[in-house]
Amino acid sequence: MKPCMRRAAARFFLATAAALSLHSISFAQGKPAPPAALNAPKTEVTLQIPGTPSTKVSLNAAQVETLINTLTQARAAMNPPRPMVPPAPGTQINVATDGRWYVQPDGEGVDLDVLHPGHGWVGVYLDRASIEQLNRALARYAHPVIVHRRPIRHERP
Repeated sequence: MKPCMRRAAARFFLATAAALSLHSISFAQGKPAPPAALNAPKTEVTLQIPGTPSTKVSLNAAQVETLINTLTQARAAMNPPRPMVPPAPGTQINVATDGRWYVQPDGEGVDLDVLHPGHGWVGVYLDRASIEQLNRALARYAHPVIVHRRPIRHERP
């Protein structure tokens, strides 16, 4: 990417992030969240950011993905860090009900990757101890599979 394009992209994402931070401040103060509207072919989302003056930001799918990744990386570097504890009861979790998963070897462990329709591929590295812990947790919640077999029929010679 050319330097001038990089600067333009950086300005665009900084402006969008700033507009979204205005949204967070307004939302935290009890004001309604800004509307987000998809266009008819569902190829672009327009955000109406409250403020004086209000700001409209239109993003295509690639821009939304870049913004999500940029904000995700920024959040990962922020303080306070996310606590490494299970979520509290009642915590709202963004669950992919129509996702996919993929496992690939990575050194002594594996990468467990989950496809979320909004976030894209999100992965976590699992070492041997984590793999065993996950196996035990899955076994605790898995329902036994009942296999009905047909009787074996022997044909007469």
